[in-house]
Amino acid sequence: MKRALFAAVATASLMTFGCDDKKDEMKAPTPETNKAANEVKEKAVDTMQGVDKSVKGGTDEMKKGVDKMSTQAVDAENLRGNMADLSGKIKKALQEKKFDDAQGFVQQLKDLKSKLPADMQASVDQQLADADKEIAAGKALMNPAGK
Repeated sequence: MKRALFAAVATASLMTFGCDDKKDEMKAPTPETNKAANEVKEKAVDTMQGVDKSVKGGTDEMKKGVDKMSTQAVDAENLRGNMADLSGKIKKALQEKKFDDAQGFVQQLKDLKSKLPADMQASVDQQLADADKEIAAGKALMNPAGK
């Protein structure tokens, strides 16, 4: 009897609370929902294209910046090499007592100095002043006044 009562209650419950045969069905899209979906799709595509352009633009700018920095580094290295070469030529000319040659190299070094940052120019100025003194002293020894 308990089983019969339980079976009756269970059967009634199933009939009352949705034991129907209908499956959940999606409604067919309407023209309005299709239009809204297309608008969302177009906005998403536009947004992604904008992001893509921004990324490409940023990448291009980064490449330009890297290229510019590379060029500046090469230019700075060339300048440093030229200045070291001239400095060596000045020393050699002074050792060989070729004071006119040394003076020409000093002038070339002075011309390059303006391309240096201000803090480096002060160091070069000191070296140039020392070279000018040595040139003047050497010329004075080679051509004593009054002889």
